[in-house]
Amino acid sequence: NLQYGECEDELCEVERLFGIQILRWEDLDLKNDLESVMALTSCLDHVVSVGTAIGSIAPALGVSTILLTLRNWMLLSQESKYPWFDCVKLLVAVSGESVASQLKNVPKLLNAQ
Repeated sequence: NLQYGECEDELCEVERLFGIQILRWEDLDLKNDLESVMALTSCLDHVVSVGTAIGSIAPALGVSTILLTLRNWMLLSQESKYPWFDCVKLLVAVSGESVASQLKNVPKLLNAQ
């Protein structure tokens, strides 16, 4: 988990729904220690993110990133290629759906990489 702020309930729900374990670094200040966040992120094989700071930090470090998002101006009318970083794979929610609806597609993209 690289999300700062209180998100423990959501993490537990995702672990339960998908039968996975999400690692947490209790000794790392994810909000105020960006140097350590970047060091940790650079050691990861993949990052799955929504439109938060980590969604830009990871690809800026060259880390393979899956970005779950709604259609927005940052995509520059793209849906299959992220215009800002080549190492980003997009999962764009269709109109009327939440970004979370794309979570089911993450394993397929991870297995393809």
